[in-house]
Amino acid sequence: EQSYIRLTALQAWRVNIVDRQMSAGCAGFFIEAQNDALISHVQASIGSWRVALKSLRSCIENILLSLYYKDHHVELKLWQMDKFRLPFNESMKYFRTHPMFLAIPDDLTGLALIGQQYEKLSKAVHSSAMDFRMSEDGRAITLWKTDPHHAGIWESHEKRTLQGLNLLLLAIFRDKLAGTALRPVRQALGFFMPKTKDARIKIRMDVIIVR
Repeated sequence: EQSYIRLTALQAWRVNIVDRQMSAGCAGFFIEAQNDALISHVQASIGSWRVALKSLRSCIENILLSLYYKDHHVELKLWQMDKFRLPFNESMKYFRTHPMFLAIPDDLTGLALIGQQYEKLSKAVHSSAMDFRMSEDGRAITLWKTDPHHAGIWESHEKRTLQGLNLLLLAIFRDKLAGTALRPVRQALGFFMPKTKDARIKIRMDVIIVR
């Protein structure tokens, strides 16, 4: 239930910003990211933890690509012709030097959290850490596990991933949320964003999170 509440923020961004501000090509990446987050939610609900974590990593990639291609129409055309690919590290490098972020610390842009999560979730993709293995003790084939331990790991990663991505979207589109604008988005963020960031978000971004 808490996971579903967190996912409502992506729908709020899509309805109020993405569908109105982005081209169909860019919006396609965002919708795929939303789909990735929902796949993660569904797979977690049946205990397929590794697939759920891999989908979270894909969600990160597609959100970043939607925002990158919003600013790079030529590269989007090239991507559509299968002549351009943007590695994750290059997309992060772009956003770290983005003019919208120059006066905002990494912990408020979400970039620090996104970088940390991507590195950890990559271990799930490559099964390079014991906690991310599905097979029982590396011997028995296992399609799902319902133990609280793995549920807690996934929940922590989902929460941190969505916090990072929502901070990134907030930093990019903060001028659209200033004052009393787009209350549904600010309210959706208030459902799960840490309250400790509210005051700094108001000062640095002029956005009031609705609680």
